[in-house]
Amino acid sequence: MKDWKNNLKSDDDELVTSYFSTFFNVEIPIRFIGTADKVQPNQEALVTEMIEYEDRWIEESIRAILEYYKEVYPDYRMGWELNGSDDVTIEQYLPKEIDREKLLKLITPSELFIAEEENYEPGRFGFGLECEWDIEHGLGVSFNQWKASEVGGMDVAFGI
Repeated sequence: MKDWKNNLKSDDDELVTSYFSTFFNVEIPIRFIGTADKVQPNQEALVTEMIEYEDRWIEESIRAILEYYKEVYPDYRMGWELNGSDDVTIEQYLPKEIDREKLLKLITPSELFIAEEENYEPGRFGFGLECEWDIEHGLGVSFNQWKASEVGGMDVAFGI
């Protein structure tokens, strides 16, 4: 959806819209946090730039998620084992060896989060995803200056 501005709707006192991601081939919702009445010019410019340069920030997300995954893998593995999962199931949803191709099969975009105007900074937004290894908490990437600054649960994405 190229004209995301014409599809803004109110949801819990925040504006939401969506755009069609050519990278993921799905519609991704965009939520303007704390913005109940009107998208501000800086927010509009950010979203337009995000859509135009989608491949760049998504590749940055993938890079950061791969680093995060490798770091937290042992803890997730222990959790899956404590819940009684067998090695085959664990490997299916939480592979020990991860690469870009495997990762893309385990994640699904959920929502983009744009900060309110008073907290605007260029390239600052959150990217929420669903992930197979933690369906309860999901996955979030926060961006500052177009670089992934933090990866964690979904709350990282909307805590921008």
